Amino acid sequence: MKNLVLIIAAVLFTCHLWAQNTVSADSLSYYEGQLIRVCDTVTGVHVSTGKSETTFINFGEPFPKHSFSLVIFQKDVQSFSYKPAEFLENKNICITGKVKLYKGKPEIIVYNEMQIRVEE
Repeated sequence: MKNLVLIIAAVLFTCHLWAQNTVSADSLSYYEGQLIRVCDTVTGVHVSTGKSETTFINFGEPFPKHSFSLVIFQKDVQSFSYKPAEFLENKNICITGKVKLYKGKPEIIVYNEMQIRVEE
């Protein structure tokens, strides 16, 4: 019974995420603090080294002129069924999440792969 409740909650959460309005990548800065969906092509990936491996998925121009980034912390990468830095490279994807500004650039922190949909 507990598993059924968790499955229903996950389905409803996913439906809520994908029901959000899609905004353009160029306008993300205007949506700081809001839950949105954005679709674009991955143009670069980077996994930091050191104390914590953080995955950065970039869009637009190559880093550091990228238009926005997805950030996936090491603790969250472990819950993915694939390696985001390898699997998502050069793919057109849609992401749902809350927009934050970091050093003037918009970013979305991704906690699980349900926030990302690969467009075929």
